[in-house]
Amino acid sequence: MSGTILFMVAVSIISLPIFTPSMVSSSRYSARGFSLIEVMVALLVLAIGVLGMLMLQMTSLRTSRETLMQSSALQLATDIAEQLKGSARSPEMLQLFLQLDYVATASTMTGGSDCYGVDSACSATEIAASAIREWQQRLRQMLPGSRLKICRDASPWQTSRKSMRWECDDASATPSADSAMSPIWIKIGWPVAISSPSSAALRALNTAPQLVLPVAAFAL
Repeated sequence: MSGTILFMVAVSIISLPIFTPSMVSSSRYSARGFSLIEVMVALLVLAIGVLGMLMLQMTSLRTSRETLMQSSALQLATDIAEQLKGSARSPEMLQLFLQLDYVATASTMTGGSDCYGVDSACSATEIAASAIREWQQRLRQMLPGSRLKICRDASPWQTSRKSMRWECDDASATPSADSAMSPIWIKIGWPVAISSPSSAALRALNTAPQLVLPVAAFAL
């Protein structure tokens, strides 16, 4: 009987877990948790990810705004081109149209009555003035801070600045019959956000028309 008891005690002692110094050290290390450096590195990685998402969102908003401005400018320029074609046989109307150089930040607009009614009895000059006033109103609503100019220009592209230009070669509405008439251009530009103001190329682009639409030359 005593031999059996001694055997069972010996087996129990042998089955007890044995802790080595390395195991004790590893246990203490795992129970200590994350260090301050590990937490700071994790926060840094998280901050970089959030910053990248914000920059992507800002780029997306800027692209959407630029697309909307381009679409609005093209719609307005197309409507103006159609009215210019309709005024091909009226030198008085075309003369007023080719003098248009309007900035949407200006407080004053061209005067004129509404000549689009059925019972309206307006002259060609009054019809042109009414159309110009409508364009100015639409420009202020659709493209705040923008500029609209209509003129004759043989070369609207400026090679030195690698952009379109506001200046015009031929501002005359009725050139002589034996001279080659320059095509009529509708130029529209609006302020563009510049990410790098120190870049001369971007500054030049910001001061140039973003949309230039040609209208067929008229034989008056």
